[in-house]
Amino acid sequence: MAHFKSMESWHGPSLRERLRQAVRTMRAIANRLAAAARRMMRWTFVSASMAGLAACATPDVKGLCPSYVHYQKYDDQFVRNELRVAGVTGQSLPMTHRFLRDYGKQRAALRVICKGN
Repeated sequence: MAHFKSMESWHGPSLRERLRQAVRTMRAIANRLAAAARRMMRWTFVSASMAGLAACATPDVKGLCPSYVHYQKYDDQFVRNELRVAGVTGQSLPMTHRFLRDYGKQRAALRVICKGN
């Protein structure tokens, strides 16, 4: 019986008190898990709602290349004739020639970059 006698002199919380403490700890853990689950559900709902709203918007997609204006040969000839007439009448148009030369280079580069679109 010495064995049971030593158990009676043990100091510390009783078994009932230790079980209560364990139950309190388990409830605290369960509350934390429930709060974390609520936060996850809230953020999942918010992100799903935002994705749903974004899906409703129609995107306005614009290409990198501007629209290319196509000119016919007679348009080019008409402009050349106007410049010739201006040159025959004595009007000097060096800036106009420079602008047209630069414009031609830009159009050629645009054709290469945008592959003729």
